[in-house]
Amino acid sequence: MAFWGGFNSNQLLDKLNYNLIKENPKIFIGYSDVTALTTAITAKTGMVTFSGPGVISFAKPEPFEYTWRYFEKMCIKPQKRVTIKPSINYADDLFFLREDSDHRIMKKNEGIKVFNPGKAAGRVVAGNLQTLLLLNNTEYLLDMTGKILFIEEDETSTPAHVDRFMCQCKQLGWFEKITGLVIGRFTEQSSFSPEDPLEDLLRDYFLGVKFPVLYNVDFGHSDPLITIPNGGIAMIDTAKKQINFEQAVL
Repeated sequence: MAFWGGFNSNQLLDKLNYNLIKENPKIFIGYSDVTALTTAITAKTGMVTFSGPGVISFAKPEPFEYTWRYFEKMCIKPQKRVTIKPSINYADDLFFLREDSDHRIMKKNEGIKVFNPGKAAGRVVAGNLQTLLLLNNTEYLLDMTGKILFIEEDETSTPAHVDRFMCQCKQLGWFEKITGLVIGRFTEQSSFSPEDPLEDLLRDYFLGVKFPVLYNVDFGHSDPLITIPNGGIAMIDTAKKQINFEQAVL
């Protein structure tokens, strides 16, 4: 388990012994920039890796039981099928910059939202969007054909950045290949607002697409977050606002 994210994990990818990793399978989990490592290991070995909490997720003030629950279901006591239910509350405050940094500021979660309806099932590609894009046209990225794509972005990514990343995905042909899209919750610092809503950006890229699109799901750079089996199987049903995962660690 990585402590947290950062930058430049992709510099490690050509230095890893993927045969050794495959012969000695272990849980490998993290989020944000760690996406480069989880994605490459899955692409090169076929192993399931995990987009999920880092050590920091459990070291913050008032850790979320919700984060632990899905980590446990996926990695510690793996279940054949894990059904995701939205958290009641979440926090995206910069608590470490406050003088009273011993608690989080909670907000009510509006739950999973649907942009485009439908059902889909497929293998998962999951992680930080700009990090996934770094791996394009390398041996470290899975083919997007038939995949359900789970993407998140950090608090420094403004609507303009996210628009740029989505445009690149479209130009790469990803949206013609995937069978479903699930977008993690953006933090307040990303500056989506009633005047510049995420829904406007979604309309630009996903109005009328043939695959289901869910957003505001519990993963990304806020707390709590689910654990997603990268390379595992997901089934999504927008009518039920439901996400199921199969194929956990074993």
